[in-house]
Amino acid sequence: MCVYEPFTLEELNKALTRLSSKKSSGVDLLSGYFIKSVSHTMKPLFLLLFNKIMKTGDYPKTWKVAKITPVHKKGSVEVISNYRPVSNLNTLAKLFELCVLGRLEQMNMDDLMRSFQHGFRRGHGTDTAMSTLVSKITGELGSKKKVLCYSADLTAAFDLLQKEVLADIMIRKGVKPGLVKLVFNYLSDRQWFVQIGKHRSCVRQIGLGCVQGSILGPFLFNVYTSELERIVTPWHVVSYADDAYVTIVNEDLHALTIDFETTMSKHCEWLKGIGMVCNQQKTKW
Repeated sequence: MCVYEPFTLEELNKALTRLSSKKSSGVDLLSGYFIKSVSHTMKPLFLLLFNKIMKTGDYPKTWKVAKITPVHKKGSVEVISNYRPVSNLNTLAKLFELCVLGRLEQMNMDDLMRSFQHGFRRGHGTDTAMSTLVSKITGELGSKKKVLCYSADLTAAFDLLQKEVLADIMIRKGVKPGLVKLVFNYLSDRQWFVQIGKHRSCVRQIGLGCVQGSILGPFLFNVYTSELERIVTPWHVVSYADDAYVTIVNEDLHALTIDFETTMSKHCEWLKGIGMVCNQQKTKW
């Protein structure tokens, strides 16, 4: 049994406020609009269910199935690559994830994901990432320093997350064991199928990765990659999701080149250690 503080009505109300009101649904056929419309009478049952899950640490199997719907992007409708796969999860599961996310957000964010990450964080975005990076580079150039910046692009990053590695990172960062067990269970034995109209494919297993279309997935990815700043120390790093920009500074060009080669080597070795792959074709400096 995992002893953990029960969710409160206040926490549930905050999660309901953050839940999307869209009418799309997963396997349960319950939309966010419907969940919100019945919440005034169903809140006690929601809390009972959610706290039961927290107490046992066992994530419901029926919540682990994703319905994949192909959405046409452009070009010929006969070409598979012209479609974008949209993952639809059970809406009640998303409400539960919002409650869990609220708990995680109560922790020290610098301990969990570090301030260099600008993706999937409140008050941050591509604009804050870009302004931070530009400010760093222009400031160093203004001091007559030589500056080299490289951008590391990852291949299928979210799909390669390993739950065992994530659990170890969360434990080292002080996340309570009960919540670590729940997250591990949440990422285990995931399944998916494709649905087009009334036609469904067979159900397949997902062995690795964050949960596409989920609430917790982006947050967990940020935690997973939170140690990058330590790896590239003493150099400055800015990240947006799976894109990282490392700025290296030196007064001597030769020393700068050596620092770059050493840092990039450590960066790639660290990525390899957590199961990530650096896309060398898209990595620039």
